[in-house]
Amino acid sequence: MINQRPSIQSALERLVGKRAWGLRRDIGSIFFLEIGEPVARPRVLRQHGEWHFLIEECPWRLETQNEVLVGSEDEQGFIDGVFQDLVLGSVERAEVVSPSHDLVIEFSSGASFRTFTWSAKATNEWTQWILYGPPDEEYGWVSDGGGSIKCITRDEPVR
Repeated sequence: MINQRPSIQSALERLVGKRAWGLRRDIGSIFFLEIGEPVARPRVLRQHGEWHFLIEECPWRLETQNEVLVGSEDEQGFIDGVFQDLVLGSVERAEVVSPSHDLVIEFSSGASFRTFTWSAKATNEWTQWILYGPPDEEYGWVSDGGGSIKCITRDEPVR
C-alpha cells in the first residue's frame, strides 16, 4: 500500500487549540509565526514551535473585525512594533481558500491573519508560505504563487 501524504487541511486542523506566538520579521515583510509548544529543532539556532510558519513572497495582513493591525506593506519598524506587542492567543480556525490557497488563521484574541496571491501571473517559482510540521514528523507544506500546495518531506527541496 502506498503511503499517502497528509493534506494541508488535515495539518491545519491540528493547529486548532494551540497557542500562537513568536511573530518575528526576518527580511522586509518575510516573517515567522510559531504555533504550539516551543521545541528544539536539529541544526536550527532559534527556538520554534511544534508547528512553524514561514511567510515569504505574498501580501499579508493581521486584522480584527474593526481594523487592520498591520500589513506586509507597512514600514518595517511598525511591523516589528506590532509583532512585539501583539498577543494572538490560540488558533481557533485555520484554512486555505481556493483558488489560490490563500491562508486564513483566526485566533482567540479576535485577530485574524490572511495571505493573498497578488497576481494572476504568479508562478510556482514564488513560495508564498511554508508550514513546517512537528520535528518528529517528516512533512511540511509549501504554497506557491501559482496556486498549488505540495506536501514535502524534510529531505525534499522547497522549490
